[in-house]
Amino acid sequence: MKKSVLIAVFLFLSVLVYNSNAACVNKPLYSTVSTSFVISKTVKCDKVEARFLIYAEGDNYAMALKRLSKMNNDFLKLLRKLFPNENIKTSGSYGYSNEASLNISIDTKKIGKIPDVLRYIANNNFQYKTGIKPVYIKFGVSSQLKKSTYNDLFKEALDTAKVKLKIVNDEFSGGYEISNLDVGYNAGYPVLYAENRLVSMYKGASKSIGAGPNIQTSPGSIKIDIRAKVDMIKKLSN
Repeated sequence: MKKSVLIAVFLFLSVLVYNSNAACVNKPLYSTVSTSFVISKTVKCDKVEARFLIYAEGDNYAMALKRLSKMNNDFLKLLRKLFPNENIKTSGSYGYSNEASLNISIDTKKIGKIPDVLRYIANNNFQYKTGIKPVYIKFGVSSQLKKSTYNDLFKEALDTAKVKLKIVNDEFSGGYEISNLDVGYNAGYPVLYAENRLVSMYKGASKSIGAGPNIQTSPGSIKIDIRAKVDMIKKLSN
């Protein structure tokens, strides 16, 4: 009885080994060729983000806050003439002892209106120890333009992958097909005007030409990259 069981187990294990070896023998073999490439497109900036600091000092905090509120109201009146209300945000209102300040941010596609804001600051005779300071102005690419550019780059990457497939097939006797196309995007860096540059810009314009009508900011352009990797595969005979 024990001998019969041992023979049965041996035969079962023999079948498993045979099937395992057969699977390895019948498993198809493939040749894979991979290559990477980068495609770029330069687009003009179509949006702007800007931040301004309104500040005031007084004999006490109440006086500073009163001065700040007057400047803030006047500044907001100007901004609402230039930009949609939803493009304007006020944040970070705070005070200490005899000082008060707050931030106003703008996020808009009306990039041509930013010089008007700088001219307003340059031409305004603020009270002693009060004012509006530009913190930064950053030109970039809107999500809509970014999306359409990504679509254009992907189509170009697909065409490039097909060209590379033809080259591989010409070099290695054909039979290769595209098995995978991976892409990654890089939207580049925004065009940034930092505080020091902005202050010297509008102060210089104000001193040299009085009303400062010649203050200009260049939105510039951003290069968007697509980094692609294409895998090409060919089934080999067993």
